[in-house]
Amino acid sequence: MTVITPEELTHRIWYAQWFLDGLYKESENYAFGAEYPTPGILVERPGEQDHQRLAGFWSSGICQDTDIDDVDFGQDWDEQIFEFHCVAYPPTAAPKIKLKREYQSDGRIKYTLTVQSNRDSRDIDIYCGNYKVGSIDGDTSLPISWSWYGTAWRGYPSNRYTLRHSTWFLSWLYQIIGKSDKADKLDSTLDAYGYEKDIYMPLFGLGTNLADDYLFTDGCYKDCDYDGDRAGDNHPYGLDAGGEEGSRGGYAYESKVAKFSLSGWTPGRSAYIWVSKRDRLARMLQAVHILNKYDDPDHTYTDPKGGTTTPRSIAREMECDDTGEGPWTGIGINAYGTSFPYLSDENDWQVNSGVRTNVFALLETLLGYKYYDATSRGFADAAIESLVQVQWGVARPHNVDGYGIDDDDGTLFRPQFTGACLGNWIAGSMKFIHKESLWDIANMGSEDKTIAPTNGEASGTFFQAMRTYLHYRYHKDCPTSSYIP
Repeated sequence: MTVITPEELTHRIWYAQWFLDGLYKESENYAFGAEYPTPGILVERPGEQDHQRLAGFWSSGICQDTDIDDVDFGQDWDEQIFEFHCVAYPPTAAPKIKLKREYQSDGRIKYTLTVQSNRDSRDIDIYCGNYKVGSIDGDTSLPISWSWYGTAWRGYPSNRYTLRHSTWFLSWLYQIIGKSDKADKLDSTLDAYGYEKDIYMPLFGLGTNLADDYLFTDGCYKDCDYDGDRAGDNHPYGLDAGGEEGSRGGYAYESKVAKFSLSGWTPGRSAYIWVSKRDRLARMLQAVHILNKYDDPDHTYTDPKGGTTTPRSIAREMECDDTGEGPWTGIGINAYGTSFPYLSDENDWQVNSGVRTNVFALLETLLGYKYYDATSRGFADAAIESLVQVQWGVARPHNVDGYGIDDDDGTLFRPQFTGACLGNWIAGSMKFIHKESLWDIANMGSEDKTIAPTNGEASGTFFQAMRTYLHYRYHKDCPTSSYIP
């Protein structure tokens, strides 16, 4: 086993912080955490932000604002066509836009945006993120193109934001590094919409005043209380929380939990909580919560699957279950497992999950290096060794190159994902894999249909797992000692 030095860990933590910081998007008084870097395409009528059209958003139910077609990519380029729909009367802007990105060796991205056609004769402005690309009106001769370069090693934050969980992660990040102005704006958004707790609080040593089973209560899934359609959406559209105007670009990610709850399917949230009680992610997070709360790896509490358990017992279960096939695959924690009811198939054992592996690494770090469990020390070391190999764009020991490996498409140069942890990877390799299960059918459509190997959730848990391991294994801290469980 390769020893991961504190110097390498420190660099990797900084790179993860860099990636997460790039997901921050703000207005005058509010902010949110975007889901991932994307083109962030937005069109609007000049001065009429209530007529914004955002790639990836749906206007009602499951009807997308945009179709994304003709997707193609290579090692250092990609392109796709965004076709916006007319969904209102009078019709809103409905252009057909082709966007090509060419990834330069210095980490910059060259964008070429072409408006191929438009079904509305009125003036419209076109943005990528907050960058105004250009304008067209009824007299503009189409097609018309613009080219420009973005910030090196950065994409645009997605229009899509997640209050559960990316906005929480960014708030904790900025509190850790002392950027209270940004943390305050993020907290203002969470407060405005009643988000009081999150399942990832234990990773940051928070929530010890909460009930043992708080992760399985309705309050952790606040988004289920909001209408997901544009017309009645109570989440901020753009960044207009509290009626603030002048914000551009943003819509709340509607999770599978909220989608089922708001579709009239009564068991929506309760069904998801039932699933979470059997999902190793929430069970490991609860074990960390119990460790934080009682300072005892053998404290007995009610197992959400039935009976009783302890944090140490949860770790042993994650290391090897009674099927002999995981959850630990040797290089990660698998996504669901062969015996997971309804939501898995025979190949799921082969898919390692970024968030689950990160939480496993943190749990084993606490047991092994804080509570001196020798078995857990071995698994903590093994998990961290795997995780440093799935940080996009950072070669061993800590050399930034912007490259990652896709299981289907080979080596790809995508500098905007540098520092991020893969969302999942195939067992037996460290290659990103596009994996969908039956459960993923309920997910909101993608905002970018090229390669998006990660998101804020996978990278936020990676950031904290690395910090916790550095703290307890080497008695060093990065960037500070704040919010260590």
